[in-house]
Amino acid sequence: VSFSLNMMGGNTFAQHGHTGKGVVIAILDAGFSGADSHEAFRQLGLNGQIRATYDFVGKTSDVYHCKSDHGTEVFSCIAGKMGGKNMGFAPDATFLLARIMKEYGNEFRGEENFVAGVEWSDKNGATLINSSAGPNDFEYMPEEMDGKTALISRAANLAARKGMLVIAAAGNEGGTRDENLLPPADSDSVLAVTAVNDTGFIADYSSVGPVFDFRTRKPDVCAPGTAIVAYGDNEYGIGDGTSFSCPFVVGFAACLVEMYPDITPLGLMDTLRHSGSLYPYFDYAHGNGIPQASYFFDPPGAMPETFSFGTHDSYTDIIIDDNFMPDCCRKMPTLLFYNLETASGKIYRYGVIEVRSKKPLSIDNLQDVTPGTKLNVSYKGYYASKVF
Repeated sequence: VSFSLNMMGGNTFAQHGHTGKGVVIAILDAGFSGADSHEAFRQLGLNGQIRATYDFVGKTSDVYHCKSDHGTEVFSCIAGKMGGKNMGFAPDATFLLARIMKEYGNEFRGEENFVAGVEWSDKNGATLINSSAGPNDFEYMPEEMDGKTALISRAANLAARKGMLVIAAAGNEGGTRDENLLPPADSDSVLAVTAVNDTGFIADYSSVGPVFDFRTRKPDVCAPGTAIVAYGDNEYGIGDGTSFSCPFVVGFAACLVEMYPDITPLGLMDTLRHSGSLYPYFDYAHGNGIPQASYFFDPPGAMPETFSFGTHDSYTDIIIDDNFMPDCCRKMPTLLFYNLETASGKIYRYGVIEVRSKKPLSIDNLQDVTPGTKLNVSYKGYYASKVF
């Protein structure tokens, strides 16, 4: 099992007999070149797990002989195998593979094909839809990325009403002037996934929230963005992007649908958020954190207080409990997440701090906050808040 899968629970689902069996997943993408012959998917073909394919660009059932293997890479993060080991959480799911766009083609035509792909997915019994390919940041103005303007977002909302949950990549616009969540990740009824690096901190390239009008809390969760992927002719490599954090969550969700077959799309969204490593903490980069498989088999009890608030006249400290100071020899950083939230629920500042001292954060009571401001902090699984 890869390091990326280990960040979400590794073999936990499989050890309990959950591998997405019986769950139908549609992947709407830019092409699946080589997926019909790649050894990563050999068992899927032998077991008849690819239920249907359709190329909405070429109007043919062949999705394998096109230039793009982006969908192939995404597919492998859900159900591929390398050396007999799972590359994703749902190797026993059933799949619908649809090519809806050229990788660098007409984005609006791709959105139209997405609508057709949602209808086709519904007809063929899908429960989950992976959306790792959508419009870029030039197609809509920031104020239009509101979950109800883009055609692809409206189609994703319709999918939820039809009983299918669309799980969407946030986009790879991080660090640019417009790092907004790209449609359909801006939709209320879509589970939006950002990407984190191997430390659990938001990846530099990942798009982040909030949505333009602060109407809802987006993104929902985050997941590792670095993946071992299958591509080309029986080749494997390393990929980076929210395109890969998304299918990791799709495979995770498939195991939950297998466990709870009557769960609704919105119920599944809520369950995935609750399983996040930071829940109930939230920020616009990490959502509720990385979904954890252990949540469903060994639910956390009352967490010990890993920190406390030290309040003074002009400032407030976060004080780390002596028992939870990080080991100085630890290779991976120990992260503290915090945000400042207005009385109306709008987060106006958030950050992540590598804990190296007993007092890693100090808030200026006079400059940083106003009456009613809420300071939310998560550290090593413990969450607490303070209202000023």
